[in-house]
Amino acid sequence: MGRIHLFEFEDLEWFPAFLRDYGTDFLQFLSNKTKMYKMEKLNQVNEIAAKGLKAGGIEIKPMIDEGYMQIRKIEDFDGHVWHITHLNIEKFGQESK
Repeated sequence: MGRIHLFEFEDLEWFPAFLRDYGTDFLQFLSNKTKMYKMEKLNQVNEIAAKGLKAGGIEIKPMIDEGYMQIRKIEDFDGHVWHITHLNIEKFGQESK
C-alpha cells in the first residue's frame, strides 16, 4: 500500500505556534534520547541517502566531504530537505594541524 498523506495539523495556519514548537522539541528529545538518527559510520549515511533516493527523493547537492565530516542533502517528494551528517570526532580538529 502506498503512502496516504492527508494533512498535518502543525502545517495549518491556525495551529498555535507554541504547540507546534512543543511537538517539534518533543520529537527532537525522543530522537536524541533513543539515538534514533545517530550515524556512527559513514556507510550508514550513504545507506540512508540511498534509501531516500530509491524512495523518490533527489540529492540537492553532491556529498560534501570535509575529511572529518560528510554531509548529504536529500529532498523528499513532499519537499522536505533531509541533512544527513556523519562527524568523525577523532578526525575533527586534526584538519587544521
